[in-house]
Amino acid sequence: MNNPSGDYFFGGNMEREIEVKILNTELEKIEDKIKKDALFLLEEEQVNILIESQNYKDYRKYGDLRIRHTRDTNTREEKNYLTFKERLSTEGARESLEHTTEISDIDECLKILALLGYEDVKYLKKHRKSYIYKGLRFDLDRWEEGLAYCEIEGSSRNEIEKILDELEIDKNNISTKSIRELKREGENKK
Repeated sequence: MNNPSGDYFFGGNMEREIEVKILNTELEKIEDKIKKDALFLLEEEQVNILIESQNYKDYRKYGDLRIRHTRDTNTREEKNYLTFKERLSTEGARESLEHTTEISDIDECLKILALLGYEDVKYLKKHRKSYIYKGLRFDLDRWEEGLAYCEIEGSSRNEIEKILDELEIDKNNISTKSIRELKREGENKK
């Protein structure tokens, strides 16, 4: 079922996503800049299970496969999603089609994927606070391993550029890399 509101809420079967990540910044500073005029969406704990295959390495050039478990910190509601983020572009902003379905049993889904050759999994935990500010979604993410960034998602690259200028975000801190790519970079620096 597609998201009937048309807003930038996680859900639906396929959603076009245009986003950037702001790295090397204090999330509190961004939150302070938007909080007064923003709509608070949610605060949640997430476990992201990144899935890869040694047999089908080519699929990675087309996108990323993951399972996400979420727990809303206010309502305690828990959900699980299987998602393939089909990569369309990384020029200026990361543009993808997010193919998502809700699943009831993570372990069984992982077993099915392993039988299909997708047996390499990596578990990553994060805390997320989400807002809507001037029609754009802001996700403030703190990963268990210490990485923190703000993800801004909008309906166009131009819309995202305008908000980056308004908030005086240093362009050197903008990234279109996936979490998988950022984690690999961090591991290579160690």
